[in-house]
Amino acid sequence: MADIENLSKKIIDDAESEGATVKSSARENASIVISRAKENADKILNEAKATAELLYKESYEKRISQNEAVKRQDILKKKMEIVEGVLKKIREEIENLPKDSYRDYFKKNSTDISITDGEFMIGNKEKNIDAAFVKQLFKSAKLTLSKDSPDFDYGIKIISGGALYTLSILSDLEYRKDKILSIMNRELFKEETN
Repeated sequence: MADIENLSKKIIDDAESEGATVKSSARENASIVISRAKENADKILNEAKATAELLYKESYEKRISQNEAVKRQDILKKKMEIVEGVLKKIREEIENLPKDSYRDYFKKNSTDISITDGEFMIGNKEKNIDAAFVKQLFKSAKLTLSKDSPDFDYGIKIISGGALYTLSILSDLEYRKDKILSIMNRELFKEETN
């Protein structure tokens, strides 16, 4: 019976030893699994943090860019209001020029038009020009006042030989408006572009 007791003790000791080995191996595996899980969690957390920082930076830069664009638009709008205001005052000054000064424009520019006959119209709001003045400008031409109603406010239109000639300070101003705006913008706001 002593052998059986020894055998039982040996089995129990072996089982305890095997249990301790399994337990130790399980602890090591658990430690490795936990370590890997922590590494994966740290990696995921770092990637999420980097992604969040990148998204924040992009969002921040986008917002700054949008605000700067709005600011530039507001500044441009104010500049255009200033320039348009100046152009409006120029138009008003032209409309209120003394009769002789106003007529000088037409005298100077009528020399470029070579006609022998035709019809003419005077703008609806024209107060410094009359039919006698137009006929005096083109003394050698046989011009008659058109029976049609003018479709413009200022200046003179002459129809001769199928051609249409327009003399108008305000039309010239409108025609050259883009160039005038460019010059005004450059001169008024040049310190901002340097």
